Amino acid sequence: MQSTIQTISYDHPEDRRILKSCLSQWFQNPKDLNLTDPKMKFPFHFDMWVKRSYSMTDNMTFIAKNMEWIIGYISLRMMRTKQAGHLFHLIVDRNYRKQGVGTNLVKHIELFAKNEKLVSLTLNVAKKNNDAIRLYTTLGYEPAGETASGSFIYRKKL
Repeated sequence: MQSTIQTISYDHPEDRRILKSCLSQWFQNPKDLNLTDPKMKFPFHFDMWVKRSYSMTDNMTFIAKNMEWIIGYISLRMMRTKQAGHLFHLIVDRNYRKQGVGTNLVKHIELFAKNEKLVSLTLNVAKKNNDAIRLYTTLGYEPAGETASGSFIYRKKL
């Protein structure tokens, strides 16, 4: 699947409007919301999503687009003092799954992180999210424990 990846920001009103529309559509299915962010309750509330995860300053969000349509989304929280980053909220539109969009987004973030002089990335994944576990394992992420809420932690050295 050929897609372009670009940065988008919750700080820009037009980007925020687009993100609200897109995410509200994707998260009409409670399973997709739960697998993307197990702490978010259904129904999806955009303002809560932003408040919980995007009020910090060193977050970057990237989208994959196909012919001007957003088909994938991922965020990175940079912890520069630790030279580390944390991937979160990877989601691909149901119509574009298993076509390499998630792989391209993760690889894009890895390249971005290397350019930012980060040396490792972590992520959390719900134990029941087998597709995501398979993706991250294929991309070289290794198990590194569990969160207090029971999700798996994966880590990759860049």
